[in-house]
Amino acid sequence: MPTRIFISYARRDETFARKLAASLDSVDVDVWIDVDDIPAGMKWSTAIQQGLQLCDAMIVIISPQSMVSSNVEDEWQYYLDQGKPVVPVLWRPTEVHFQLNRLQYVDFYGESYEEGLKQLYGELLRMGAQLNLPEGFVVPDERPATPDRPQTLS
Repeated sequence: MPTRIFISYARRDETFARKLAASLDSVDVDVWIDVDDIPAGMKWSTAIQQGLQLCDAMIVIISPQSMVSSNVEDEWQYYLDQGKPVVPVLWRPTEVHFQLNRLQYVDFYGESYEEGLKQLYGELLRMGAQLNLPEGFVVPDERPATPDRPQTLS
């Protein structure tokens, strides 16, 4: 029942990462994001390790900067190694690491923010997350892959 979500992102994508964290907070998801969860004076790597261990699933924000960040790669690799769920969120198109490329992604690039958020909520619900969605909020059904909507990030 993943309800504690670690958000992995490149620093350039911080504005989008914070917006996503706020949207998840609004439906009662316990979000771990470095800018809010690392207290002053704490060693960065220790705090990241604690956050990774605390959380049940990860959202990795896909952008050109995140795909060249060794810190982001270390974070999602750790989750894959631990068998924890990783949900890629396509924020800006880029060449994607081959190990992330095989995972279905949530599209925030080709869709509006609101539609991407609905897709993300749907994925989190399918993973067993408990979300406190607003009354009348409709989560889209799982959508099949089509030639213009591939199954993976390739």
